[in-house]
Amino acid sequence: MRWKWVRAAAVALLVPLAVIACEAFDELDDLDVINENAPDTERALGTPGDIEALISSGFGTWLEATQGPTGLGLSTAGDELSMSWGNMAIKDLSSEPRVAWNNSSSYNYRYVSDSRGWRRPYRALSAMYDGLRAFDADPTLAEQIDFDRAKAYAKFVQGLAHGWIALQFDSGFIFDETVELETEVLYLKPYPDVMAAALGYLNDAITLAQQGSWSLPVSWINGNAFTASDIARLAHSYAARFMAQVARTPAERADPTIWQTIISHVDNGITADIEIVGQNSDPWDDWIKWGGAQVGRTWGRADYKTIGYLEAGAGLGYDNWLATPVAQRLPFDLDIPDRRVTPGPPPHTEFVSEGLDFGHWGQPNHPEARGTYHWSFYGHHRYRNFPESGDIDPFVIMTTEEMDLLKAEGLARLGQAGAAALVNNTRVNRGQLPQATDGDADLLEKIFYEMQIENFNVCGGCPMFNRRGWGGLQPTGPSHHFGLVTGTLVHFPLPGSELEILQKKAYTYGGENKEGSALVACGGLPTEPCPGGSAAPAFGAAAAAGSGVPARLVYRFNGLRTTAEKLEFIRGETHYGLGELRRYR
Repeated sequence: MRWKWVRAAAVALLVPLAVIACEAFDELDDLDVINENAPDTERALGTPGDIEALISSGFGTWLEATQGPTGLGLSTAGDELSMSWGNMAIKDLSSEPRVAWNNSSSYNYRYVSDSRGWRRPYRALSAMYDGLRAFDADPTLAEQIDFDRAKAYAKFVQGLAHGWIALQFDSGFIFDETVELETEVLYLKPYPDVMAAALGYLNDAITLAQQGSWSLPVSWINGNAFTASDIARLAHSYAARFMAQVARTPAERADPTIWQTIISHVDNGITADIEIVGQNSDPWDDWIKWGGAQVGRTWGRADYKTIGYLEAGAGLGYDNWLATPVAQRLPFDLDIPDRRVTPGPPPHTEFVSEGLDFGHWGQPNHPEARGTYHWSFYGHHRYRNFPESGDIDPFVIMTTEEMDLLKAEGLARLGQAGAAALVNNTRVNRGQLPQATDGDADLLEKIFYEMQIENFNVCGGCPMFNRRGWGGLQPTGPSHHFGLVTGTLVHFPLPGSELEILQKKAYTYGGENKEGSALVACGGLPTEPCPGGSAAPAFGAAAAAGSGVPARLVYRFNGLRTTAEKLEFIRGETHYGLGELRRYR
């Protein structure tokens, strides 16, 4: 695993920032400002090979947002993994009581939000923009490549990129090849609008792929020569995941109008797990499995709030742990019948007692001063092959079990038969637990637990995005729940560095009663104090005036003219070795 920091981004944004630095915010959408470094796409992308190279970078660039350090940080915010290192903002996102997200442009771990979570998707969108615009400007170029493949893939990437923005952030810009870079003003849209756009692009990709008979080169989604039919199925599955996970509250997640569509997407989705071949460097790397599946005392452990559910209400160690004041909690042996987690009743022997997916690894070496409530005896070894291979083995990013459990959730919420059978595929066959039935009063809870165990360490953000819709914001004790811990931000604000570039007011989320559960128009741009002292982005009519920004400030390739320069920008950050990550803080 190599740590990669963005230096080129600062250079790329210096010119537009210098142009607007002396302007008032209300003048930011003044399109008379000359952009001396606007890319000449007709000249820079003059060959079909150039265009394909840029378009083909899209999935990998997007993957750096989801499976990179952002994904590892969000796993701890969602109480999947537990540790207290400073890296990846882990301590700040998972310590209790929860605190506000540090949205300063000088924060050490801002990359969880800005360079990874925000800029990678918009970098992918900028690459799709250039490629599709070049084909539009010179249709003869499209005749020299498999244009149908390139366009379907580009639409797929546009769906993924907008989908991630809608999942992680409260709002975003909708940016595609129809935007006029030098004349158009773009406006921030709240996350439901951004997700609606994402689903539209995925549907476009599905339609185009279903009409095709092509295959992707294995380098486009590393190690996979996906056919057009495969891409259509993959787009269906991402649509299903996105539609479920975009919810910020249990009420949004329970909305009966979405679940039949989710079920349809699952039925038309993947039929095998999706794996990427690792290369021990971005973009083909998985920080979640690197930090969450290393057998040892150093990195991530399995949070008791995920693996302890089957002890809840039994008066055993998990109940006692939840009833103990947070600062006084200590790790304990679980006594649960799930053979994925433990091999049998305690006592368990460290590095000997192993369930199918988890093992007892003894006490971690996480700093005691940062809270022993972060400690857990149990770690997740299902994907240990990835870190043990030096990050070159295939790593899974989506499973058929996840899709089955999404369908089960939909069937249960709609009162339709068949949910229990899907749950039992893993609950009984892998966990050796008693069969669930469609009539179980706690069927949804069983589905949630199965999703947590089967999807452990699979996909970036999934534990946090699922929890905010499953159970809302609740204290970390004295009872078990499937929601986020009170004070956890339910989504991120626009990164502080972007707010400075766009000349918008600073704001953030996190801390009790300031989690950002709803977007409230309180009269300012982008925020004003709302009742109770919280702050939330405003998208009301009063806020819309002056909220636009020139489209070129959303575009990530300002000042870069050739494909070579753009690809170097995408892949050219400074590399840091594992030694840098092992300087624990």
